[in-house]
Amino acid sequence: MSIARVLAWSLAYFVLAYYAQMFAGGADGIVPVWPAIGIALFLVLRHGPAGLLPVAIGGAATVANAYAEPLRLAAELLLVGATIVGALAARHACRLAGGADDMFGRTRDMVVFLIAGCLVISAVAALIGVLVLYLTGAFPGTERLVDLPPRFMTWFISDLAGTVLVTPLLMAWNGREEFGRPSLVSLACWLALIVAAVAAWLVDFTPDVENAAMLLLFGPTLAAAALTTKPRAFTAIVLSGAFIAVTVVADNIYAAQQGLRRETVALLLVQLYLVSIVETHLVLYAAITESRRSIAERVNLSKHFSPNMVDLIARLGRPFEKPHRQPATVLFCDLRNFTLLSEAEGPEATIALLRDFHASMTDIVFRHEGTLDRYLGDGLMAVFGMPEPSPDDALRAIACAREMQEALAGINERRRARGEAPLDMGIGLHTGEVMLGDIGSETTRSVTVIGDTVNVASRLQSLSKEIDAAIVLSTETRAAALKACDGDAGPLSGLVHVGIMTLRGHSRPTDTWSLPRLRPAVPAA
Repeated sequence: MSIARVLAWSLAYFVLAYYAQMFAGGADGIVPVWPAIGIALFLVLRHGPAGLLPVAIGGAATVANAYAEPLRLAAELLLVGATIVGALAARHACRLAGGADDMFGRTRDMVVFLIAGCLVISAVAALIGVLVLYLTGAFPGTERLVDLPPRFMTWFISDLAGTVLVTPLLMAWNGREEFGRPSLVSLACWLALIVAAVAAWLVDFTPDVENAAMLLLFGPTLAAAALTTKPRAFTAIVLSGAFIAVTVVADNIYAAQQGLRRETVALLLVQLYLVSIVETHLVLYAAITESRRSIAERVNLSKHFSPNMVDLIARLGRPFEKPHRQPATVLFCDLRNFTLLSEAEGPEATIALLRDFHASMTDIVFRHEGTLDRYLGDGLMAVFGMPEPSPDDALRAIACAREMQEALAGINERRRARGEAPLDMGIGLHTGEVMLGDIGSETTRSVTVIGDTVNVASRLQSLSKEIDAAIVLSTETRAAALKACDGDAGPLSGLVHVGIMTLRGHSRPTDTWSLPRLRPAVPAA
């Protein structure tokens, strides 16, 4: 952290801690919210142990400003140390539980943050704090061991409220996402909460009834915000709504001048209610965000993979992290003379042409349970037998290739009707062993196949242009298809034996078969 950041966070910690001490009231000096500990948790999760330097500086400034008695000064310094120890313990707990890096985007990370972060720092800091007070005896009411459990509970709940409310807000702001525009529903609920809080504060009726009526609006407000807002707007509504609610309730409780015990218990119950509601909606927000991202990822995957592949990746995350060999049939298709065609039609018409072509061919690949590996400019590569090989992979690949040529004939009919030049396409097919796995960086990965089978299929597609054929396939693909068709020629009808060919860039000769091009009939003059 830079010196400027250290000083800024030190000042923030000092201001929040100082005003929390000023507003402490009731039995045991209860504080409705201790927001400074939320800064400590954020800094240690964001910057590690170095992030606790502002906590030490800001805490020392708070202590020096609040007390001049040596014993109380020492006790307050030890209490600041309790916050630091609690923050380190929370960071260690989060790391053991798997981290909380994407708390607003993953339900698991949000639960880890709430349990391993908020609960640990609150429990450790409160426990060390009450022990320090008991051992030093610097504050009245801390001399007896029997008085420590209720004091621990009041401190623990105040610390928990501070972390649950403050730390998510700081993490959301640190994410640098746009604030977004809250929906009318969330704004209406938020304004209703403010109006109810003002009424509860001004109307001199029964405080318990006013407080209950106002607090009932807190849950729907957060639910509406969780469904419709971005992290920054959501956390702002959470913090502002909770602050208004707890301030009004605390003011009404203190103004009622009831017994100290009842006063303390009532305020603790309100704090617990707010904490539970906020925690519930933080998890709800993370779950909604994760669900939306999962749907978007599935939609994106569905553009490239067959439905069975989408389900597998969505369920397992990275099922091909460890590469493995398996049989598959690889299909390459490519438009011929596309460079000249694109120069003649221009960029706008070329993009429209490619979109129409790719959409039509991809639908056919998926219909035959193939997987789109990648687009290749004016062509594509598809794999049959991915993720799991099947005995009829080759047969489905040949049927797919034939339907692709038939679909191209339909595209050409529409192009001729518009006075546009027809398209010509070559397809190559080869069956063999491939290496299946995912490649790319940690942020962007793609599942693909590599190996000699892919190279041969690409060369067969190039050969289709040389011998003027619509489809060229290897004898391995034909043999695998024959084995799967059970005597029904089906997609294999019309294939012509080309012979043994030496493919460009490939040392071993390849026995090939082809399907001649379907040439349109020339109308009589």
